[in-house]
Amino acid sequence: TLRGYLGRPPGFLTGDVQHLASTSDGVIDAPRTWNETLEAQISNLRQESLFFERCVLKVAARDGMAVLESGEATTGLNKIQLKGAAELPEHIRYFGQSPARFEISAVLPDLQSIPARFPQPLTGTATVNGRAEIKDDILRADLSFSGGPIGVGNGPAAPVSGTREASNQM
Repeated sequence: TLRGYLGRPPGFLTGDVQHLASTSDGVIDAPRTWNETLEAQISNLRQESLFFERCVLKVAARDGMAVLESGEATTGLNKIQLKGAAELPEHIRYFGQSPARFEISAVLPDLQSIPARFPQPLTGTATVNGRAEIKDDILRADLSFSGGPIGVGNGPAAPVSGTREASNQM
């Protein structure tokens, strides 16, 4: 196809912007100078197998900091919420390397409605809570989850709980 040569590359984030409001001031390639607010509502947000019916974001940047005041993604009854803050770098090419901290919470009463690339479909309910942090060019995430009964494919359903820690060099 020509998709990889024209327009968006394959796997690019897509969706329908329902509302977008932004005010901004500052030098475009110097994030620490930004004084900006952004509000967005996007429906049918998709990237490969990831899909959300509705996403709402409210972000503010000023005094060298960016704050995700609220972020919410929903599909059916499932809801994921994010909040956090990040130091803005001196130059735009250093995004992802400045210190940042985010909190995540998810209430997933209908796992079956979440399209994802699992070898077997999931059924049941789950909750997820945790945080992610970028510090010294390393992304660290600590998540706890619980739910149930959760079924995998045609297998039996059982309650689950646990924690997951991960890190990655930025």
